[in-house]
Amino acid sequence: MAGKPKFKVLSIAGGGIRGIIPAIVLCEIEKRAKNRAAKLFDLIAGTSTGGILALGITKPHPGKPEPEFSAKDLVNLYENEGESIFPGSLFNELRGWICTKYGCAGIEKVLNKYFQDTYLSKSITDVFITSYETETRKPFFFDSKKAKKDIEYDFFMKDVARSTSAAPTYFSPAYIKTASTLGHYTLLDGGLYANNPAMCAYVEALKRFPENDMDITLVSLGTGIMHHTLFYDKIKSYGKLGWARLIMDVVSDGINETVDYQLKKILPENFYSFQVNLSDASESMDDASVNNIQKLKVMAQELIYKEDKKLDSLIDILNS
Repeated sequence: MAGKPKFKVLSIAGGGIRGIIPAIVLCEIEKRAKNRAAKLFDLIAGTSTGGILALGITKPHPGKPEPEFSAKDLVNLYENEGESIFPGSLFNELRGWICTKYGCAGIEKVLNKYFQDTYLSKSITDVFITSYETETRKPFFFDSKKAKKDIEYDFFMKDVARSTSAAPTYFSPAYIKTASTLGHYTLLDGGLYANNPAMCAYVEALKRFPENDMDITLVSLGTGIMHHTLFYDKIKSYGKLGWARLIMDVVSDGINETVDYQLKKILPENFYSFQVNLSDASESMDDASVNNIQKLKVMAQELIYKEDKKLDSLIDILNS
C-alpha cells in the first residue's frame, strides 16, 4: 500500500459510564499528537456512549470552525454528569424490573448542555453514529456526510446522541425529527447490533473509496471486556428473568470480540485496538459512583502505560 494516501478512522465502542476509558485514551492521543482528535482523523464512528464521545469531539465551537471540546472536557462529562444520567437509588433498581430503569430528564439535560442546537451537518470531522429504528426494524445510521448534502438526513447532535444511547431497559426509545421536521424516527441504542462499530466504520471508509486507493488505518477504542464466568450450573435453568439483563452483556461481548478478530485479519498492520479487562471495576454500564469512576480511570491509565509503544507508533501515523 506504499504511496497511497492515508485515511484515518476512529471507532469508539458503547458501554455507558465505562466510556470514560476511551475518553482518557483520547486525552493521551491528543496530548502526544499535540492536536485535537477531530483534526487527527478523517472519519469518527461511535455507538452509544462512544457515539456521544464521537459527537463531542467533533462539535464545532460557536462562531469558528474549531472543535469546542477536548477529550479532557468529555472526561469531565463522565466525572461531573455521570450520576445525573445514572442516578443510583433503590427505587431505580426496583423500577428497572417493570419499566425503564431511568427517566430521560437527566440524560437529555446533559446532552442539551453540551450540544445545544448544533446540527450533525456542522461536525468538524465526518461522523458515523449507529442506532436502531423500531418501526422499520432495521439499523439506522447517522452520517454527517449525508447530513451536509440533504436536510432530510440532518438532525440535532443532541438527538443523535440520545438515539444512539437509548439502551433498552435503561432508557425509553428516542423519538426525534429531522432538521426539516418532516421526517420522524423512533430509535434505540446502536449497541443492539454494533456495540463495537469498527467494522461499520471500515465499510464506510471503503464506500468513500470504492477503487481501494486509500491506505486505511483504523483505531478502535473499547470500554472494557467482561471478566466474570458464566458457569453452567448457574445459568442452565435461567429463563426470561435470569437472562433479561445478562443477554445484552453476552451479545456485546460477542460483537466486540468478533469485530476485533475480523479487523485484525483484514488490517493486520493498520488496526490499532485499545481494550481493557474489567477485573478491578464494575462491569455495569450504569455504575456512576465516585468509587467506580476512580477505578475506571486507573484502569485507563494502566492501559496507556501498557500500550505505550503502540500509542507512539499510532501517533506517528496520525501526524503523518
